[in-house]
Amino acid sequence: MAAPPPDSALASPSAPDVAGLAAPPHDLEAEMSVLGSILISDRTLYALVIEEGLKGEDFYRERHRLIYESMLALYHENEPVDVVTVTDHLRQRGRLDDAGGASAVDALAAAPPSVSGARRYAQIVREHALLRRLLTTTYRIQAEVGEHRYAPRDLVERAEKAMLEVAHDDRQADFREISAILSDELRKMELLSKHGTALTGTPSG
Repeated sequence: MAAPPPDSALASPSAPDVAGLAAPPHDLEAEMSVLGSILISDRTLYALVIEEGLKGEDFYRERHRLIYESMLALYHENEPVDVVTVTDHLRQRGRLDDAGGASAVDALAAAPPSVSGARRYAQIVREHALLRRLLTTTYRIQAEVGEHRYAPRDLVERAEKAMLEVAHDDRQADFREISAILSDELRKMELLSKHGTALTGTPSG
């Protein structure tokens, strides 16, 4: 008998079940808006990576994923992120054509709806990615039920674990955001203790 797939396979974001759908959950306009916002102001990328936890795999369109991953690579190398650097990064790695060419990168920076809305665009992209992962997980659970490879109790445990993995991934962004808020509040308290003056905000007393 063939060995059963690993538990993590249940929650694979790139499973063929979702790819085979006529229209898996996605929002290409939101994806383009995220990328365009970053190209116009690379400071946007910090908030999307740290606070929203946006990953390359969250993008539905392959070329968008490639462009975003190039942005991340430049970001981690402390390099500027703009049309020129992203295009050059893709070209050096032989992925520029796969990303739609230089014209595709240029087009993203041409007219994003609003840089100030980048965080919301990223949330939309992540929400659709979560739905795709959820669909993949439920399809794999159904397939395993039909294959009769596991006892009912084992199937329930595998299903619970797979769903928890999807939920855990979604909560990571919340944990990052809370950490950033706590760090900011600690900084304010430190300033207050040093200067003994009130900071911005409404008194709680």
